[in-house]
Amino acid sequence: MTLDKPSLPAWPRITYGNKNPLKRATEQIHRAAQFVSMTGKHYCVIQGDDSQTNMFWDKKHRLLVGRPIEGDFNFRLGVHPETLSLKVVSEDDDILSELSLNGRLKSEVENWWRGKIKEYGLDESIFNLDLHYDIPSHPTDQGVPFQLIDQQAFKAFADLRQGAHSLLAQVVSYFEDETGLATWPHHFDVGSYLVLERDKEGKMTKAISVGMAIHDQHVDEPYFYVNPWRKEGEIRTEFFQETVEGANWQTGDWTGSILPLSAIVGMESAKKQQQLVLEFIGKSLDQAISALETDSKKWQDR
Repeated sequence: MTLDKPSLPAWPRITYGNKNPLKRATEQIHRAAQFVSMTGKHYCVIQGDDSQTNMFWDKKHRLLVGRPIEGDFNFRLGVHPETLSLKVVSEDDDILSELSLNGRLKSEVENWWRGKIKEYGLDESIFNLDLHYDIPSHPTDQGVPFQLIDQQAFKAFADLRQGAHSLLAQVVSYFEDETGLATWPHHFDVGSYLVLERDKEGKMTKAISVGMAIHDQHVDEPYFYVNPWRKEGEIRTEFFQETVEGANWQTGDWTGSILPLSAIVGMESAKKQQQLVLEFIGKSLDQAISALETDSKKWQDR
């Protein structure tokens, strides 16, 4: 599957690969993002798939923003990774208000946001950070303030999200049936389901999730992934082969093709980095489609 188009989206060259500082930055951004997701939970219409808590990348402001909130006017809350701050964006795409989280306790940030919610004409008393999903515990939960400890690491997170979002949006555009590109607040990955088959009720029976994840139990650094899934039957792993240098297939409790950040960092140009990721995703998708035993060609001639 060839994913190149005549005009590729902008990709900032990724040069930062220091795992531990990047992990620490990511974990703080993840915690800050819960303000965004819980705002969606309490002030948006509840969706069956919990997507009211999802976030989306705002390329202009380099923000992870939530869904629009309707109060005295429409607004979106977002987290700005580079400065570890919260920003409120108006319906006209202006920054209405912002707060640096650096040096602040989670309780202080929560009080500030409740005040803003009231200012925007909503019931601030219903807002809380009681999560209905599990995420790893963090020192900010035990009274340690947020800390912007390594500016490069926070910028690297933003650069990676900026590039990944643009590239993945291109990949998703090849498929007729997809669930949209979003960041989920629990795993904090950005991705989409590419649906290959549905049953008579319209439920997915075969699909491939494609995206970029943060460090987790599978890989100790950010990574791009292609994950085949089927409701019934076995995934035929004999179709899995080498895709690009540095990538590998994992099977077991989770089945997917993985390209870690370390395979990208150090490449001589942004274009080569981008092309490697596209080649990885294209080859992995071909193998995943075969492994799912489907003749779906929905991605062709797009």
